[in-house]
Amino acid sequence: MKTGLAGGLIAIIAWSVGVFDLDGDVQESHADIFDLRFSARANPVEEFANTLKQLGHPEPRTYAINNNRIYFSVRHTDDSPRQVLNAYQQRFAANGLNDRVYSTIDAEEGEARMITGLTGGIVPHSVDAEHVTMGGIITRSQARNAEELRRDYLESPSPSSLFRGHRWIEAFRSPEHNQTTVIASWSDESFVYSRMLPEKLRVGYGAGADHMIPSCPGCVRINRLEDLTDESSFIFESNIYVTNHSPAQIVDFYDKAMTSRGWEALPQNKAFYELQTNVDFEGRHVDIHAFTREDRLTKLVIYSDEGSTYVHTSMQPNTSLN
Repeated sequence: MKTGLAGGLIAIIAWSVGVFDLDGDVQESHADIFDLRFSARANPVEEFANTLKQLGHPEPRTYAINNNRIYFSVRHTDDSPRQVLNAYQQRFAANGLNDRVYSTIDAEEGEARMITGLTGGIVPHSVDAEHVTMGGIITRSQARNAEELRRDYLESPSPSSLFRGHRWIEAFRSPEHNQTTVIASWSDESFVYSRMLPEKLRVGYGAGADHMIPSCPGCVRINRLEDLTDESSFIFESNIYVTNHSPAQIVDFYDKAMTSRGWEALPQNKAFYELQTNVDFEGRHVDIHAFTREDRLTKLVIYSDEGSTYVHTSMQPNTSLN
């Protein structure tokens, strides 16, 4: 998902620069294409989810990534990736998400494909025999035509603030396997792209401490993931912090801080330390500590990279108690 989202975002931003003149006007060669889009539609996020269900996708898992809500749904099929592309495009066009079927990335359809992808449609980004990707975005006011897209562009202080939702589909299979895996990921219409950029997170979002797992001193949280699939019960959450303190200092802090918060260190912590001290193996410089508290299990992975120390914390139900 990370690679797909990053690649899609780069492509989308590049597209937007080419679509508009410096004064915000839609270039003449693009104007008529915008008018080919279907007009009023229902909620585009719900439409996309319902279309995936019609295509055989199971109910999605729901995650919060840096306070952005993301949905994932995976299915397997005997169809090839190209057949998946054609079937999905046929359905997108039939349901009004796309203005037409896009089964290639040929230059002849480049403008139309670009416009569809900028106004809530889902269009191919790469097409190979064993690997296909499709994607598109929703703008801040869900633009559906040229004038609305121009308005959103002029009212957006930066390209990243123009886009408020994404859809991404990846279909792939290995030559030695018959089945194709189809991964669909999408956001709601309140997605904030700047939250996904670590340099942005350092200045605001994510700097605070967790109520159960403390944030290490001098650490800045650069990523937070929560599984919200079943909002009536806790499933999983993780954080990634970065700091200039040494791994030894961070390990010492967590050993004391976790104990003071009622967490109990697992015996494996001491066994792993003995192994690190006496045996030379790949990964020996990574510190792994595990703690339990009531019905929760927490793991900490602490390591140094390029002069900084990274701390990965994860918390999940302690299934050993069941």
